[in-house]
Amino acid sequence: MNEILWANGTTTKTSTWETPFLLIYGIEAMIPVEIGCPSARVLHFSSQNNEQGLKVNLDLLEESRLTATITNKAYRHEATQYHNTRVKNITFK
Repeated sequence: MNEILWANGTTTKTSTWETPFLLIYGIEAMIPVEIGCPSARVLHFSSQNNEQGLKVNLDLLEESRLTATITNKAYRHEATQYHNTRVKNITFK
């Protein structure tokens, strides 16, 4: 069950083009495989730079959320238009 929740939270959603984890915490999640394998994120980790980066990400979080909201509304509008052009009106007596 935890794996499913993790996968859902770290998958980019079409309606916002962001991950739910990013919209909540302001940073991209580090997947467990990255922790065990040396990746660029792990090799170049610095706690001082990490603190600074987290502060910058928190400053930009509201902007990311606003952008995701606008993108989501545009996605809904396009989906509604797509649906409405293909629906046949039927009137009942």
